[in-house]
Amino acid sequence: MVENLCERVCRRPACELSDLSQIIYCYLLDAREEILTDLWNGGQMNFYIVRMIRNQYFSRNSRYFYEFRQFLSLSNPLTKEDAETDS
Repeated sequence: MVENLCERVCRRPACELSDLSQIIYCYLLDAREEILTDLWNGGQMNFYIVRMIRNQYFSRNSRYFYEFRQFLSLSNPLTKEDAETDS
């Protein structure tokens, strides 16, 4: 459920967002059971999760930004040519 919502909100493949999904799961595990039960019973769980995803993915003050996204924006992906020159 969280992986699909991450993919739709961030418009990236789910495989690139596994760290974000894990952070959202951690927040859900830390949330009080009464709050989650009320959200589920009221049909608001998807909205709640989407808000967490948006806050984590698009904010420069979020845990996800500082731990993952900032690093990815500063690094260059390894290309086939780079791998061949290192051999």
